[in-house]
Amino acid sequence: MSDPTPTEATRPAAWITVVDEAAAQAREGVEYPGFEAWMVARLAAEPPPAFLPPEVTEGVDPRRIAIALARALWRVMPTEFNDYRGHSLPEPGRNEPCFCGSGNKYKHCCERLFQAAVSGVNPEYAWEAMLPTIPPDVVPRLVAQGRVPLWPLGEYAMDLAED
Repeated sequence: MSDPTPTEATRPAAWITVVDEAAAQAREGVEYPGFEAWMVARLAAEPPPAFLPPEVTEGVDPRRIAIALARALWRVMPTEFNDYRGHSLPEPGRNEPCFCGSGNKYKHCCERLFQAAVSGVNPEYAWEAMLPTIPPDVVPRLVAQGRVPLWPLGEYAMDLAED
């Protein structure tokens, strides 16, 4: 489950670095296939993030883990080309072929891994990475619509006050 109010002590530094780099990819206008390819290349030699339970990741090809994390992060990454909303991706039915390309049924392949990634990827980290790059005249509209989580908004406001 996502940490409701991250603090420096609870923010997984290695994962935050990945989220910051992913936000840079998203800001450049990379569409999902390119984002997934970047994530697979980026995470190829990395151990799985600590928020993914070992029983879900043990013995799993790192490529599959990276794809599940890419899909989960893409769902919450607020980008300009999607009016600062996360993105929807089709999720295969349990008996359909898995999105990782293994040819196995989704329920026997990446379903548990993807669900663990979705529950572990904190959308506030994506907002923290993207908010400073959103034009200042757009931020009030997003706040009024209730789309900006409070914690990243507070961090953003503190950064503005310091500047």
